Amino acid sequence: MLQNHNNNLGLGYPFNIRHFLSNLNRYYKAGFWFWDSNTNRIHLGKKFVNALGFKESDNDNIPLDDFFKLVHKDDKKALEKSFQRLRHSSALHQELDFRLKIREEWQHKRIFAFTVKDNPNANSYYIIGQFRNVDPGKSDINTHDVSITFERFANLLQKHQLALLEIDLNGTVVNWNKSTTRLFQFDSENTQSVSLKEGFADDTWKKFQEWLLSGSGKPFTSVYRNISGNEFNLSWSKLADNPQDKKRFIVAARDISQLVEFQNQIKRHDFQNEIISLFFSQIKGQTTPDEIFLLLGQTIEKAFPKSISIVFSYSADDSFVTLESIFGVKTKAWDTFIDELGWNPVGRRLFIEKDKLATLISANVQENIIPFNELLDGIVSATTFKIFERTFKIGKSYISWIVKDDKLFGGIILFQTPDSEPIDTQFLNRMSVVASTVIDMSKANMDSCQMVDGLKKQLAEKYELLTYINHSIRTPLNSIIGFSSMLDFTELDKSLQTEYLRIIQNQSKSLLDLTNELQDFVRISTGALTVIKTKQNVNDFFHELKANIDFRLGLLELYNIKVNYTIPENTDFLELYIDSGRLNQALSIYFIQFIKFIQTGSLNIGYSIEDDKIKIFIHEGDSSIDSKIRTLFTDDLKALLNGTYSHSSHFNILLANRLLTLLEGEVDIINDGKLKFEVKFGLIANETQLQADELNEEQAIKRVEFKNSVVLIVEDEEVNYLILNELLTAWGVSTIWAKNGREAVDLVSSLNQGINLILMDIRMPVMDGYAATMEIKQVNSAIPVVAQTAFSAPQERLKAQAAGCNGYITKPIDPNILHHVLEMYLA
Repeated sequence: MLQNHNNNLGLGYPFNIRHFLSNLNRYYKAGFWFWDSNTNRIHLGKKFVNALGFKESDNDNIPLDDFFKLVHKDDKKALEKSFQRLRHSSALHQELDFRLKIREEWQHKRIFAFTVKDNPNANSYYIIGQFRNVDPGKSDINTHDVSITFERFANLLQKHQLALLEIDLNGTVVNWNKSTTRLFQFDSENTQSVSLKEGFADDTWKKFQEWLLSGSGKPFTSVYRNISGNEFNLSWSKLADNPQDKKRFIVAARDISQLVEFQNQIKRHDFQNEIISLFFSQIKGQTTPDEIFLLLGQTIEKAFPKSISIVFSYSADDSFVTLESIFGVKTKAWDTFIDELGWNPVGRRLFIEKDKLATLISANVQENIIPFNELLDGIVSATTFKIFERTFKIGKSYISWIVKDDKLFGGIILFQTPDSEPIDTQFLNRMSVVASTVIDMSKANMDSCQMVDGLKKQLAEKYELLTYINHSIRTPLNSIIGFSSMLDFTELDKSLQTEYLRIIQNQSKSLLDLTNELQDFVRISTGALTVIKTKQNVNDFFHELKANIDFRLGLLELYNIKVNYTIPENTDFLELYIDSGRLNQALSIYFIQFIKFIQTGSLNIGYSIEDDKIKIFIHEGDSSIDSKIRTLFTDDLKALLNGTYSHSSHFNILLANRLLTLLEGEVDIINDGKLKFEVKFGLIANETQLQADELNEEQAIKRVEFKNSVVLIVEDEEVNYLILNELLTAWGVSTIWAKNGREAVDLVSSLNQGINLILMDIRMPVMDGYAATMEIKQVNSAIPVVAQTAFSAPQERLKAQAAGCNGYITKPIDPNILHHVLEMYLA
């Protein structure tokens, strides 16, 4: 078959193509034809065109599509495919048998063809080929039955770079052309015959002889070693033989090494693509990186069946490398190795410093320069690796990192053995890229699933919380609304009205506690709640706790529960560094939970001193609770304490647990036949103890006189103003009322020094409290301004502080807190 010299396969530039086009009739007679890209027509010669049925045609060419119509339907697809390949690669030759309708009958033809250009940079190109008869009984139309002689073809094809040889059955070459000299590296000065036999393997030479003697017109392919010892693939074609004694043959040889290598490369790529496709098909449904690493190792084993591969993973969280699996080793050999050594590396972990790891990682496959035992120091000793190396006869080793976007997931170490083929590093790199992509997707998918599960859980918790809040609010609210309506009846006597007012106040307090706890729960869940620790006398704290518990018992009207308080002797001077308000809140929540549980009986509340710690306890006393119910209740409390149970109807217990955690308390729930809650805190060590009378003197509450003080109340709601006015008036304070921020600014501008304190509402019409405060501070920065609002979020405090407010209190106003504010700014 013709070869293109420019690509080691075909015609040269530019002489040969011009020579071909200027001697077309001569080439037509030898069975040649050509197709040009500019016209998309195939040039066959007038006689051949007429023989194909195009009557009295004056042209030597026809459209390529018309030519394909004359090709047998079973051969048409293959011929069209051959043309397509030639169009896309000038390095190819095509040789094909097909059936062509000539003079209304099918004739068997063989063509060989190649692609050529006028010059390497030309856009247009030609496909040049030659027809040959496959059936010896039929002659080619253009040859006029003229026999093909060696001399004729030698003269004709000398310019086409084919290696032409005249040989006998023993392989002796009696005549050859210049192309043969170059291909086989014959001595051009040696005029004596040479032998081809030595270049063939023994079995191949016998097959070549059989092919020479056969009537087959198909080419013969073989591996051939020339005089210099270089091996290449040859395609042999018979051009003529001696029909009398079958001893002389004319053959053409062409080097198809590049084509064979290309075909082998296609096979390798097909195999690799099949391996990768199988990996992807198996990866479906695999959700964890561990499963993907296992499948990766199995896939690498299929791609490199006679090599040894190790797959390892890497965790960026702790910088540990874990050997996941070893593949390519026969089970029996591996078991023997493990038994003799008593060591199995799979699953072992190795710590590698990130700085050291960064110097090792590469985006491409690397041949290992660092010894394997040094690379995996701590997992594989030098002795162990030598045994491993000797047992499995490993040679070179390669490492491919599984990395994506600077995120390292692991890697593959591949060992070459004597039986394995050379490692295809490009494919190994492809597998690493594929693995990094699917592992990254798997991790992202797992993160997304966890996020979705978390969001679902939060949504369920919020729904349960809203349901619980709705139920909890309705109970006191119904009482408030119901008894408020009862007060409208004039026939109620004074004592009954007083009782109804007490109930309304108690239920309002319960409702306020609920909303405060809910607000704190939301803030602590978002990390917005903080604690403020100060020195606190332990016994003073317990007196406050007792008052709070007695008050809550009164609200719940549970007078049938007896509470026993225990305070150790000689503890008057014990101190805690604590946020007493938050501790009181948390203990009160647990107390309410206990009384809901026992409903009747007694509770023991107190504290004891253990070393340098105080243990505060709430213990079940006398009760008739069934032991199974007590156990269930204990389990629920422990689950809430450990964070493994988050039912939103118990949000108050969750709040108490988180408050105690913020206060650095050591909480425990015990069931030893009685239900017990205990929490420990560290005490403040006192070097000297003050006398009781000295302490009482220092802590004595001084009565503060507020007379002659003027407070400006800025409030758009009249009811809120009336409440503040009543409280302040009772304490001897004179008040002024401004209904919005603008009125407040005007009053300060006119009165100025006559105002001692401003209680500033924030959400108001005309001008809000922030804007009013900023303008007031420009008029007189010395007047203290205390913000008052129903919104107690941290950002509200920051906004008030930024506007110039000196303090901040929340609604509904606690009289004790308000009195404390007056002490701060009016005393």
